Amino acid sequence: MPRNAMVAVCDVLGYGEYIKRHSLDEAITHIRSIKDLARKSILTGYTPDGDITEFVGHMTFSDTVVFYSLRDNILAFEHLIFAALRILAVPLLYPQYRFRIGISYGEFHYDNQENLYVGKALVDAHELEKKQEWIGAVLSQEAFEKVETTAGGRVYLMKYNVPLKNDERESLYVINWTLARHDAVANERLFQREHNIPSPNQEMNIERKLRNTEQFHTDVCLQCRELRKNIHISK
Repeated sequence: MPRNAMVAVCDVLGYGEYIKRHSLDEAITHIRSIKDLARKSILTGYTPDGDITEFVGHMTFSDTVVFYSLRDNILAFEHLIFAALRILAVPLLYPQYRFRIGISYGEFHYDNQENLYVGKALVDAHELEKKQEWIGAVLSQEAFEKVETTAGGRVYLMKYNVPLKNDERESLYVINWTLARHDAVANERLFQREHNIPSPNQEMNIERKLRNTEQFHTDVCLQCRELRKNIHISK
């Protein structure tokens, strides 16, 4: 087993409030769908080099999904990036499946039999995930350097001035989920506002994250930029 791995910690935005406002049976069904989404995010990927499950593993705890590379090599790292891209982009428009992701590289140990997952890479990825104020995926410098020369790294990764806690921003490497196929939109609001949030303060926090995500989409999405231009010309 390799001593180092790339690790992605993926948390569902606003899940605590979902639990408070839904029945236990509804929460169980939702968690099962998250587990299924994590599995599909790995298995959907193609690989000419063998079964992708030889390269990326995953575990779920409540609303948290953790992807980790099973090999300490570029191929496994690239497959993990694609898995993170899919779990982020595929269900992005649905309020119950909006992920915030931190990806890091470093020491990591897993044991599926003991249900044991521990290491610096896991801690770093978790801290990186928690500091973001949007729906998106950020890579540490170490993680980016492992994939920057791959085809996926060159196409799907970019630097962006990421919104963080306390109204701060930092130029970090992110996954450009707007390159994934999605329904192009011409209106200003990309996301449904179904927060299930009981208090105005909590609703405002979620709204800020959604607006930051919409701003990223406006800034970088070439698909929707072209659509808006065409609509403007046709008018």
